[in-house]
Amino acid sequence: MAGAVARFLGSLQAATTRTGYARTLARLTTIAGPHHPVADLTPDDYATVMAAWDSAAAATWNRHLSALISFTTWAQRQDLLETNPARRLTRRATARQGDRAIPQPRLETLFTNNRHPLRERALWRLLYETSARAEEILSLYIEDLDLEFRRARVTSRGGAIEYVHWATATARLLPRLLTGRIAGPVFLADRRAPASG
Repeated sequence: MAGAVARFLGSLQAATTRTGYARTLARLTTIAGPHHPVADLTPDDYATVMAAWDSAAAATWNRHLSALISFTTWAQRQDLLETNPARRLTRRATARQGDRAIPQPRLETLFTNNRHPLRERALWRLLYETSARAEEILSLYIEDLDLEFRRARVTSRGGAIEYVHWATATARLLPRLLTGRIAGPVFLADRRAPASG
């Protein structure tokens, strides 16, 4: 067991995978014994290994089971193992993440918090209301804006010219952001360009 596990772990390219699998396989080696023949591994050995994670989250269980299954597949290819000791174990269903959207009240707090600069609040609101890509919005020039009709001309992926539209909240912020400017980028950086150009 000990030699086979060492060779298997050495065959793994990703260090993170190797580290993760090492813990599971160390437990298998301890349970079966370091000198135990790989060919004699049984479903009971694997079940005993996995019992350590019976009360763990499904993702944790599945990660350790993946380590055992990967080792089993490798051992079968090396002709060290004819059977599949993992055959009685099944992956567990992971809990759905649910709606990962940020709740509306939290967004409103972010958008209206005066601790954030006007430029950032206008950018966030415009991104939210238009659903445009950040690159499209950050590339906007004042000349691209049609404030009266609440829209802007953007160049989408592939070079097509399209229009994005915004709602009342953005319509209130943009004039404040653009005060005194009639041309140039909508979202100016804080830094000044070097004198060299």
